Amino acid sequence: MSNNINDRLASLFWDREPPPLESDQAILRIMDIGDWDDICFMEKSISAPRLIDVFNNAPVGALTPQSQRLWQLRLKLKNLPKPTRIPNLEYHALPFRNSS
Repeated sequence: MSNNINDRLASLFWDREPPPLESDQAILRIMDIGDWDDICFMEKSISAPRLIDVFNNAPVGALTPQSQRLWQLRLKLKNLPKPTRIPNLEYHALPFRNSS
């Protein structure tokens, strides 16, 4: 992957204009769906206290449970609650009724 930060962010924000690397949005997107190269690049560019701050203040649903656990271990955070699950809306939908 390219070492150009704009190329890295553009590959992760295909749906809109990418924010600057230092923004919470960019950090959370890399934490959630970034590849190994993205993660290493981010960790070299952003301090660990900043990553911890963004992780601790992430809105519910910003990270998958797998990503939450990975970053808990990677940032050496202890005594954190289990990752929160977002309810599956499919189970809360009303049953389909056939009008025939």
